[in-house]
Amino acid sequence: MSMSVDFSNGHKAVLRNNLSTALLTTLLLLTCCLSAQEASQPYVLSLQKAEQACIQSPELGIDMVKEVIADSKLNRNALEEGQAYILLGDIYEMNNQKDLALNRYRQALSILPRSQAANWIALAHYKMGKIFLDQKRSSEASRAFTQCKNLALTPALQINCQEGLADAAALTGNLDQSQQLYADTRGYYQVQSDSLSLARLTAKEAKLYAFRGNLSQAQQSYSNSVQTLSPQFLSRQGYIAFEQVNSVLIDSIKDDREKIALRRFNLDNKSRLKLPADLLLEEQLALANLYKSNGESNALKEVIREARALAQKSQNSAQRANFFQLSSEWNLDQGDLEGAKSDYQNYLAENAKVFQEKEDALNRQLAIIRNQSIVDVAAKDVDLELKERELLESQMWTQRLIIIGLGLLLLAALVSLLLIWRNVKARQKANDLLQLRSLRTQMNPHFIFNALNSVNNFISQSDERAANKFLSDFSKLMRMVLDYSQQDFISFEEEMQLLQLYLKLEHLRFRDKFEYTFTQDEDLNKQIEIPPMLIQPFVENAVWHGLRYKAEKGVLLVDVAAEEDHILVTVQDNGIGRDRSKELKTKNQNQYRSTGLRNAQERIQLINQLYGKSYELSVEDAYEDGDVGTLVQIKIPH
Repeated sequence: MSMSVDFSNGHKAVLRNNLSTALLTTLLLLTCCLSAQEASQPYVLSLQKAEQACIQSPELGIDMVKEVIADSKLNRNALEEGQAYILLGDIYEMNNQKDLALNRYRQALSILPRSQAANWIALAHYKMGKIFLDQKRSSEASRAFTQCKNLALTPALQINCQEGLADAAALTGNLDQSQQLYADTRGYYQVQSDSLSLARLTAKEAKLYAFRGNLSQAQQSYSNSVQTLSPQFLSRQGYIAFEQVNSVLIDSIKDDREKIALRRFNLDNKSRLKLPADLLLEEQLALANLYKSNGESNALKEVIREARALAQKSQNSAQRANFFQLSSEWNLDQGDLEGAKSDYQNYLAENAKVFQEKEDALNRQLAIIRNQSIVDVAAKDVDLELKERELLESQMWTQRLIIIGLGLLLLAALVSLLLIWRNVKARQKANDLLQLRSLRTQMNPHFIFNALNSVNNFISQSDERAANKFLSDFSKLMRMVLDYSQQDFISFEEEMQLLQLYLKLEHLRFRDKFEYTFTQDEDLNKQIEIPPMLIQPFVENAVWHGLRYKAEKGVLLVDVAAEEDHILVTVQDNGIGRDRSKELKTKNQNQYRSTGLRNAQERIQLINQLYGKSYELSVEDAYEDGDVGTLVQIKIPH
């Protein structure tokens, strides 16, 4: 006799009990397959609440699962969505909607691979295999259990799938394979000391004996399995496997006496195991029908008496109606019209409850099916929303790419402009440096030419001693000039040494033309670097173009003073002045003048431009009357 759960039995309490037991498997797997941190996540808690709600109201549970599915889709959580579809399949299965349950498990299998949660994929295959077994679809059940066993990560799930393979082999008639798989499975349960599972395997092996026609061995094996059961660990759902074996044995036994004995045995064990009253009443009614068909009135009377006590405890309207129908017929046969009438009225009342419960069950089934369509519509709405979101994100991403591309182009243009600008600046600087070096090389021949004129003058005067002394100092000066001309900057002290040596040489030649004074501050910072021969051209210009044309002896003053933020170099003479000098110079001398002084001024401009310096130069008349002279001031920043 099958114990499959069906609303047609008219007992809501039975449904809740079976549903609670079945959903417990998923709940335990949900919490065991996840880490402690994952188990506290909101979606896990939502699934647990949905499972608990399904026990009292499948419709409410389905509605809650629908919300979980919608959230998981929006959050792209494949594991959460797959688990929700597994739970939804459990709800449909427990409401005897096997095909709907299969569809939900298939949906879970289409989603879970994205999460790489192998154990949950295996669980979905296992649940599909159980439904295929119930529908006698043995080949599909074998495939499902094989996939489950190959994917399962936990030994417990692997062994459950192996037991399912054994059940499928038994269903196809491959009894040897089934027995071998049961034997392999038994070893695991023995290691785990799982007495309930060992008893279940023994009962299933009894079914194999019955299929082979060995009824005595089958009954003995079944008896051993049932007697080892303990009420402490057994539930209604857990007894289904034993009831299935019992049904096979009852169908296999031809002798009514043996059937009665087996029924008595079952009744005693159900009482011992403290199973619900409706299961005991079912066994009593089956036993009563056997006594009735064999004409054993006294035994039938005793069974009816015992069954009446059970009927008062049972909440199963269908079983109670069967009992009152049987009791009414018995009382009628015994001539107890009042008893028959009373039992028949009770039968009608219970039967009315059965019809009402069937109507309620049908309405509930319709509600579940309607909720199924709502779940599908909601899922499609979410999928549509996700597609719209993906399209929008794709468009936004395209726009971002365009903006990024334009930004990169703009950046490339700016970098190109910067590189071009830097290249132009570099070329300009290179040209300026080249021009600066050119001016410096132009000054050296000019200076050397003037110095050689001085030597020539001494030789023409036959002043050998003065010429030798002049040449000695001149050679020293030339070494300094040649050394410094190779450098962009020299120390201020080196410039002063060169300047003093030059003044000494010029004074040696033009001693009758001028006297000079050279002064500098003691606290002067002589480590400051300046371009070589920066001051010398102005001293040379004062001697050659101002003082040597003066009728009387002139005075040259060179003063180096330390100011707050710069060094002030003053070159002052009382020569004939710039305007008078222009009138007296020959054309050739004008060319020398323009070369020396102009080069010095251009050098200062280029130095300021190239090196970011702030040298300042001023040239003006020194006096207002007479030989006005020239005043040159050079500011050299620290």
